[in-house]
Amino acid sequence: MMILAGSALVANAQVKFGVEGGITFTNPKTTSPISEIAWTPGIGIRLGGFAQYGFHENFSVRGGLVFEQKKFTNEFKVTDMMGNSGTMYHKYTLSYITIPVRVFYGLKINKGSLLFGLGSDFSIGAAAKVKATNTNDKLPAVAPSFGFGSDANEIKAFDPGFGITVGYEFANGIGANINVVYGLSNLFNNTNNSEWFNRNSGIGVYYIFNK
Repeated sequence: MMILAGSALVANAQVKFGVEGGITFTNPKTTSPISEIAWTPGIGIRLGGFAQYGFHENFSVRGGLVFEQKKFTNEFKVTDMMGNSGTMYHKYTLSYITIPVRVFYGLKINKGSLLFGLGSDFSIGAAAKVKATNTNDKLPAVAPSFGFGSDANEIKAFDPGFGITVGYEFANGIGANINVVYGLSNLFNNTNNSEWFNRNSGIGVYYIFNK
């Protein structure tokens, strides 16, 4: 009896569950006291699941739990005392556990819905690594000390952001979307007027089981 009542409550509340996957592109906005650092976005993965509650014919709220990577590269010229020169590449891979929350408005089009969503991402850094390469074999490829933490050469693990999502969902529960997230917190620990704000975008697909 209790199980049947619980099932009816879930059905009446229009709670749906789904899985999602996609790719991310990250281009941090970082500045030092003397210049702005230029980055080349990399491609990361995004995988997870979500629960969605429809509280109106056209409105719903979705909360999820996902694993995502934020990848980007910094390049700069280097020359040693012997006159050997080359280009050094530092390839960053930041892995996060993220809780995305969106409020969606759905506009019915044919048998599907065009979705517009606003909300927040709450990300916790799980791992960080930097791989160094050099175009000149005579020069060492040295990776900087880097990670999540409170030291001067680390960045803060908690990364809140404001997110915008636009997508289309078919009647069978399959959907695709474009997602943009602007980091709201300066991730640098130092106090010398340096800044680090993550800027992320991505494309993905998802499937809702009990559509």
